[in-house]
Amino acid sequence: MPLFIKETTKKVWNAIVSNAAVTTLIGIDIDDVKPINTEIQVDVNKNYNVNDVKIASSYKDDGQKKNLTMNVDQIDQIKKLSIPSTVKKNSVDLGKIGKK
Repeated sequence: MPLFIKETTKKVWNAIVSNAAVTTLIGIDIDDVKPINTEIQVDVNKNYNVNDVKIASSYKDDGQKKNLTMNVDQIDQIKKLSIPSTVKKNSVDLGKIGKK
């Protein structure tokens, strides 16, 4: 049961690229980019739990039209990460440094 959102405003674009990892990954300066179009598809199950999110955006950067696509899936399906005991044993608690 997908929900579609189509947007052309910079507000949605800024929300998408506000994550530093995204802007670093695609190598853009959001102040110089002109958003053209953004389409977001959110797929939910019958209980309205999110299964999948797809984002497709087009933008102009240095006068050239470029595209950004993201797909977030396997939501709540990945096992919890655990830290191996050897890593814990050899680690330093930075929160305790400088406190006496």
